[in-house]
Amino acid sequence: MNNVKVYLLTLITTAAVTACQNDDDVSPTAVAVSSSLTNSDYLPGKKGSTWIYEVYEVDTSDGSEVFLGNDTMIVSDSTIDSVNYRVYSYKFFPIQTRIDRRFMRDSSGLMINQFGEIVFTTQLLDSVIREQNFSGLIFSYKMEKDSISKTVPAGNFADILNYKTIFSYDSILVPTLPPDLPPKRFYDKIYAKDVGLIFETWDYISLRDKKHFERRLVSYNLIK
Repeated sequence: MNNVKVYLLTLITTAAVTACQNDDDVSPTAVAVSSSLTNSDYLPGKKGSTWIYEVYEVDTSDGSEVFLGNDTMIVSDSTIDSVNYRVYSYKFFPIQTRIDRRFMRDSSGLMINQFGEIVFTTQLLDSVIREQNFSGLIFSYKMEKDSISKTVPAGNFADILNYKTIFSYDSILVPTLPPDLPPKRFYDKIYAKDVGLIFETWDYISLRDKKHFERRLVSYNLIK
């Protein structure tokens, strides 16, 4: 299946995946492990807050990278069915003319999107909080408390959480996939305390390709 394309960015935060009606969702089974952390610690900033990123295409086979441009993410507010959401708007690379939006609202300590899916939480760490199976293409989502720091152009950040996507596939259900595919791929959304999203990886390429995209924080301005 040489032409198979997997749009992992939209599978996490946009309607491209959530609009699919035949996936099998698994309810979160994780146990709350911390009451000291709050979502607002890692998702700071009100309407008008901005984060500026550098975006790169990275070849994971040799570490080479190509600079694609700068991107600005900005916070606004929106109401859907009389419910208020915080909206993060940004460019969809590599199609820079397209603007994507991530919707979030708090629901009993879980940040959910407009489809009711958990997209961030400080209360369910190091366990799978959501899983989707699209005819053998499996996406698992988990929150991780990273023990090492992350360096981006904006600086080095030690207190971070990672909303990780784990992509795998069932070779029995998807027998026509290329045989040389890695068994799993991992994609990160790393948030720093009192800063917000500092680093992100995602795909917009064929399953066979070893390239991915990275968004790296350069600067930010928080409206409190």
